[in-house]
Amino acid sequence: MSQPSISSKRRLVVIFFIVSLFMFALIIRLGWIQIVQGEHYKELANSQQTRDIPIPSKRGTIYDRNGKELAISASTNTIWAKPKEVTEPEKAGEILSEILDLDADETIKKLKDTKYGLVRVERWVDDEIADEIRSKKIKGVWIAEDNKRYYPYGNFASYVLGHTTDDNKGMAGVELEYEKYLSGLPGRWIKNTDGAGRQLAFSVERYHPPEDGLSLVLTIDEVIQHFAEKAVEKALEVNNAKRVSTIVMDIKTGDILAMAAKPDYDPNVPRIPLDETLKLQIDWKWMMKKS
Repeated sequence: MSQPSISSKRRLVVIFFIVSLFMFALIIRLGWIQIVQGEHYKELANSQQTRDIPIPSKRGTIYDRNGKELAISASTNTIWAKPKEVTEPEKAGEILSEILDLDADETIKKLKDTKYGLVRVERWVDDEIADEIRSKKIKGVWIAEDNKRYYPYGNFASYVLGHTTDDNKGMAGVELEYEKYLSGLPGRWIKNTDGAGRQLAFSVERYHPPEDGLSLVLTIDEVIQHFAEKAVEKALEVNNAKRVSTIVMDIKTGDILAMAAKPDYDPNVPRIPLDETLKLQIDWKWMMKKS
């Protein structure tokens, strides 16, 4: 058997050196990724695999002095979507827009907008509609609990109670003044999923329940408030006044038993005035902007 030539040995040495250098570089690179940048890539993986659904807290109830509910939070549902997990955005958008009575193009646009990890499709959905959406089993779309502020007496003591924003934050009246007590603390529903939205086999699903807000008892008496509002409304009509207000106080304790002002509004739909003249003015301004 012939011995390899010197040139062949040199080639083998060079090849061995190159392979060793390549393996050494690969080990260095692997160590750099796993040890030095390990936490960074771990955070990226968690952000991609973690589905974090906010669970809003239930806002505290507002009572009159006798325990009658003047403002409550009704349980409802919110439709959420993760655009990266929606496999057929056009089909999903058509289904959701038909069930929820939404604009199809806008809904499809939301489901295609992958720059947002989580989008809200619709709020305050009834249980029947939510069950219908569940039955469709749309990938990347799910339903979470939500709460809607509701004022059972309509425009009753509207300037006293105030109202909330679409995000259930106090915007006026005692709703704003006692926001930090009424709002409570929101919860989270956290679970790990793969790229297809399936929950990972060895992941731990965590549910942090929300803490409901504290309730508030006013010195307002619901019966006296009703009489005060009727008297103010009559005075507004009889005197053809622009605005009328009144306060009823217990002179022994200083408690405010009623506060009324007209014209007023319905806190359930705070952007729409009850006064027809004001409503026409707003409609006219809106038409001028549109034109």
